[in-house]
Amino acid sequence: MSDREKQPLALVAAGTETTFDVVVPGPAGDLGVVDGVVLEPDGAPSPGAEVFLRAADTEIVARVTAGDDGAFHVEPLSGAPVVAAAFNGGRSGSASLDGSSGPVLVRLGRAASLSGRLIAARVPESFEVLSFVRDYPAPMLARSWQSWSPHRFIGDHFRLDDLLPGKRTVSITTDDGRFGETSVVLKGGDEGEVTIDLQPTASLAGRVVSYRSHQPVALASVELDGRGSKTDETGRFTFDDVSGGEHWLSVSHSDRYWVATRTLSLSAAQVVEGSPAESAGLLQGDVITRVDDVKVRTPDELRQQVIGTPGTPVRLSVRRAGVTSFVTVVRAPKTVQ
Repeated sequence: MSDREKQPLALVAAGTETTFDVVVPGPAGDLGVVDGVVLEPDGAPSPGAEVFLRAADTEIVARVTAGDDGAFHVEPLSGAPVVAAAFNGGRSGSASLDGSSGPVLVRLGRAASLSGRLIAARVPESFEVLSFVRDYPAPMLARSWQSWSPHRFIGDHFRLDDLLPGKRTVSITTDDGRFGETSVVLKGGDEGEVTIDLQPTASLAGRVVSYRSHQPVALASVELDGRGSKTDETGRFTFDDVSGGEHWLSVSHSDRYWVATRTLSLSAAQVVEGSPAESAGLLQGDVITRVDDVKVRTPDELRQQVIGTPGTPVRLSVRRAGVTSFVTVVRAPKTVQ
């Protein structure tokens, strides 16, 4: 018999009546009933807060929802939870389970908010924002609690409220396929601001020809990342608003029973600082369709057409944000070494 088992439960004097509680401990490593209350940053109860009991190794051993009065109750558990962590929106807090009597008080910290603006030559009709914390101290809890649903906005501004503090990744996807991403560190109570550069877009043009006859194939079905198009009578096709990066291209023709696929990488040309193009107001992402009324379809055709006598003007047809305009660029003068 152990020394603890030899200890008396109570001392009762002869001829007296005594009332006392008998607490029977569970097996080693077990925890009894846990009662607690979740409080908002201002001390008010936090109804609907999600409470996680976790072990030292971040393993979640129980999850309950606080009632309207912020109170929660957990039946006896096996294992050894040591922390009660609570979340309600972007407010979070934790408290140690030290085995002391009385309810566990978990006070939530303040949430953060974030405003953002998109930087692009053309404002999208709408876009989606996905924001999440990567380095929360207990990653398993953050994955369990955070929402992974994107928020949709119109225009070029957005605002997210009631965010969990931490280092956040903010990803933007526009309705026309452009993408942008940044990261920001937010503390409780912060009202952060970010600007996000969208990848410029370009037009992708191509031509479908028969590998046997080398003749153009009209009315072939062309798909670029799920976007469909048809070739014209010369076998040509065009996709507008294509962002940089890798893309999957598929070509098929129902009458000929063949399918061709290809993975391609697209990058936008840069507008060189101090160049005639910059002086004329050209921007990265502009699409040049004609040079002096000569239609150009590829970068090589463009380079061939813009070559000319130094210091002479050249008239470009430029499509920007779906609108075509004309720009006159003066070729760079010949430099004398």
